[in-house]
Amino acid sequence: MITSRDNERLKLVRKLHDKRWREKLGLFFVEGEDAIEAATAEPVDLLRAGEDVDPKLLAAVASAPHPPRVVGVMVAGRLAYLTEPNRIGHGSRVRAIEPAEAFLQAVIASNALSMSVKSVLELLYHSPDSPTTTVPPTRSVTLILRSMDGVAYTTGSDLDSDHKEIHFSLDYIHKAISQERKTQEIMGVLTHEMVHW
Repeated sequence: MITSRDNERLKLVRKLHDKRWREKLGLFFVEGEDAIEAATAEPVDLLRAGEDVDPKLLAAVASAPHPPRVVGVMVAGRLAYLTEPNRIGHGSRVRAIEPAEAFLQAVIASNALSMSVKSVLELLYHSPDSPTTTVPPTRSVTLILRSMDGVAYTTGSDLDSDHKEIHFSLDYIHKAISQERKTQEIMGVLTHEMVHW
């Protein structure tokens, strides 16, 4: 079991937080059992809390707000990721969608929604006690990347009125945005959609 933060496998995950290293190495990391199971490619390295690595060390290299039980290092170009929701709410079905890599290489997925929420709160909501602005009761937001016309839209969930879904077009991400503007455009669209929460 890994017990040192200086372990090479942990150093690699820390490097992969940086887009330059992801591009240079052709790798990225995925956090959480569900995300790793949704990927159709096998990770080249798998770090499991309590089995392969001390849970505190794994939490320290992760970017998710809640420490994941597993982190997988994946090879860019082999991933067929995400997913159209199963409308009855029992999981999702995986489809091979290469353009998802454009999204995953442009932003750190686990940070993108948090950063968008933070921007919206700072720009639109002055304080919790303000009589003119009220933060919506939304409890959770799911980002769904899929092939569709248009750019993006936000909708409520049939299962939970305090849950919102942002649907973002992979076609738009892959074809309509220049490589040098991809990160800014993706974050701009996500922030715009968060206004509708």
